[in-house]
Amino acid sequence: MRRSLALALAVLVLLAAPRMGRLASAHLLALDLLVPGWVPTVHSVSLDRASFDATDADLYRPGRPARGGLVLVPGLSRQGKDHPAFQRLARSLARAGFVVLAPDFPDLRAFHVSEGDVHTIVRAVQVLRAEAGDPIGILGFSFGAGPALLAAADPAIRDQVALVGSFGGYWDLAGVIGFVTTGWYEEDGQGRQATQQSFNRWKLVAALVPYVADPGERERLQRLVDRKLANPGEDVRRELGKLGVEGWRLLALVENRRHDRVADLLASLRRSEGAPPHRPRPQ
Repeated sequence: MRRSLALALAVLVLLAAPRMGRLASAHLLALDLLVPGWVPTVHSVSLDRASFDATDADLYRPGRPARGGLVLVPGLSRQGKDHPAFQRLARSLARAGFVVLAPDFPDLRAFHVSEGDVHTIVRAVQVLRAEAGDPIGILGFSFGAGPALLAAADPAIRDQVALVGSFGGYWDLAGVIGFVTTGWYEEDGQGRQATQQSFNRWKLVAALVPYVADPGERERLQRLVDRKLANPGEDVRRELGKLGVEGWRLLALVENRRHDRVADLLASLRRSEGAPPHRPRPQ
């Protein structure tokens, strides 16, 4: 995975860097990512704290004239911009000559994706452009790729964004849900299946909780998710007994192991009346 990311980002630098410096910069960036702790350049990086619209951010500046700016958007992670691997990436990109702005996304830290994330990215681009000048790019990782692409298409900045990178993003949320729950995916026109981890099911519940209509049910589900993510082995049977129809339908989807049931279980979430479905036993 690290090798794939390094090569992909090296290609990005080839596209973004000017003239003869492209190949050398891409090579150094790839080496910097592949060999953590090895600094292939004398250029230093400074880290400052920034804020805009009540959003905290980290601003990485290269120790030389900047060739542009990059906004980094993490995926679903409790650590967000403070994850060591994410910080290492930001520093490597800054050593490659970019001013890097890494905003904090509280919703993504909570495993939620919201429209507010899109607005934060739009504002981050505007702030970074004033700091670094053109060109400006956006890099979105995993679930953060969706808001990154939406932000890049926003009329307020779409003519100011020179490139967008999607790393581990998705194009079909239903397919993501099916993969996380059943391990099924399609490759070269053939259906395949991979073993999945129960912990990822609870991350998926957390991502879907904001879409539950009833506020009380959202709170009950969120408490349940927080406990299971903190301690996957915790006994939550008492909390399960407090859930209503929406909660059980959501759990039925997330605990499902059969690919042929995914579409029907997704459709059931749109129904607001009726008896609860079969109650799964959370793993």
